[in-house]
Amino acid sequence: MGERLGHVINMTDIDPHARAYRRNDELTPHTDPADVLTFLCLNPAIEGGESWFVSAMTLYRILRDEHPELLERHQRGWRYHRFGEQPDDHPPITPHRVPTYSTCDGVLSARYVRQYIEIAHDEDPDGCPLDDIDRQALDTLDRYGRDPNLALHFTLQAGQAVFANNYTVFHARTGFTDPPGHPKRHLIRLWLDAHQTRPVTATTRIYPGSPGIDPQPGRQPSYATNTVII
Repeated sequence: MGERLGHVINMTDIDPHARAYRRNDELTPHTDPADVLTFLCLNPAIEGGESWFVSAMTLYRILRDEHPELLERHQRGWRYHRFGEQPDDHPPITPHRVPTYSTCDGVLSARYVRQYIEIAHDEDPDGCPLDDIDRQALDTLDRYGRDPNLALHFTLQAGQAVFANNYTVFHARTGFTDPPGHPKRHLIRLWLDAHQTRPVTATTRIYPGSPGIDPQPGRQPSYATNTVII
């Protein structure tokens, strides 16, 4: 929607196909399309909604040392679904592969949203399904990303904020509930361009232009795809 400030709040009572940040499901480790991510908590969840952050650089070293064949898949990259948030003259699925890990000017960076990868490869009109090694690579990264010994777990309270480098840190959260009669869990999300932008390869960009997503008038952030979301 091109918001300066995004509202992270469960909207499934209005839109059952709402995008991930407007749902109350668990979110697995991922990055957002900006240099810096920040959340400000207005209302914490009554039940659940714990955040966890994990170093993408640590996960890279684990893959490099223990699963080099799987790291190669992450370096090769994946097609990504854009869910209608791209300009009209751009395809719904990236024509290029977006690497999970890439190096530019000697600097390592990460970009990863597993659900966008799986839906893109399921719907890829050119026919590029994920094979067993691909899925093993995705499963392994997620497994380490969810390792409680590697992640920082916390629950933001009202008035607390957190900042993270989207190229070096994956973030996630547990599912949560908003019991009737209580305020909904509500975070304000801000995506920032860094003053000195991190050098990244062009293929890291999921959407054209600068980091973030430009407004697409008349569109809502929903999973408008041919794939059933479970």
